[in-house]
Amino acid sequence: VIQSVVPGSAAEAAGLQSGDRITKINGERVHLGQQVTLISWLNKGEDMRVEYVRGGEKSQVTVTPLYDSAADRYYMGFMGVSEYFKCNALEVFQYGFYELEYWVGSTFKSLGMLFTGRVTKDDVAGPVGIAQLVGETYETEKQYGAEW
Repeated sequence: VIQSVVPGSAAEAAGLQSGDRITKINGERVHLGQQVTLISWLNKGEDMRVEYVRGGEKSQVTVTPLYDSAADRYYMGFMGVSEYFKCNALEVFQYGFYELEYWVGSTFKSLGMLFTGRVTKDDVAGPVGIAQLVGETYETEKQYGAEW
């Protein structure tokens, strides 16, 4: 779920709004906010076909990311692409599968980019970087953990 759209951004120009629920990007189903972040980060300025739901109606727009020279990357122009909610027992397994699918898929995409030269070894985190990321993720997400 888009939390906010950056004024003057590609997302605003395409008509995306706060509250829109992204369901697909370039035909790839989206279940997690981190999927949107990864897809955006990997984009090198190509048009992106974004499917979303607003007010119960499905729509589709083309977003052409804008280049930010200070960050040396392209941005779609929205922030906060996640929404937290309480899961029942079955949903925990469903979203656990989505998480597993995301991490396996992103690992293979990353390895493919490493071998094709789209990223370098300097763009990849080693064991220390991974440990730091896990710690940061834990601190951010622990408030949404299981209630006993």
